Amino acid sequence: MRADDPARDAGLLHEHVAPYAAAMTTLVDEGLATTGRAIVPDVHSYPTAPLPYELHGAGPRPPVCLRTDAFHTSPELPAAARAVFRDTGVDSPFAGCHIPPRHDTGIPRCSA
Repeated sequence: MRADDPARDAGLLHEHVAPYAAAMTTLVDEGLATTGRAIVPDVHSYPTAPLPYELHGAGPRPPVCLRTDAFHTSPELPAAARAVFRDTGVDSPFAGCHIPPRHDTGIPRCSA
C-alpha cells in the first residue's frame, strides 16, 4: 500500500478517472440520443482468492461478475449475460454498477 499523497491522488484522478468518466458519459448520451436507451455492462473478472486490498471481496467468486443496480439494470440483462458467459454471477463479490453522474437518479443502491 502507498502512503497518503493527496497531490498524487488528485493527479491520478485527473489523468485517469476524469477522462474515463467523461468518455462514458458521452457514450451514454449518444446511446440515449440515438435509441433512447444505453446499456453499459459492468463486468469484472478477478483472481479466485481475494486480494489483500479488497474491502468487499468475501462473497462467491464466479468466473465473471456482472454488477447491477436495482433501478438501472433491466431484469433481462443477467439472463442475457448468462447466455453468453454461462458461469456469470451477479453482484458477487462486488455489487453496484457504474452510472455516469449526469444520469444518476439518486436512487439508493449498494455499491462496492
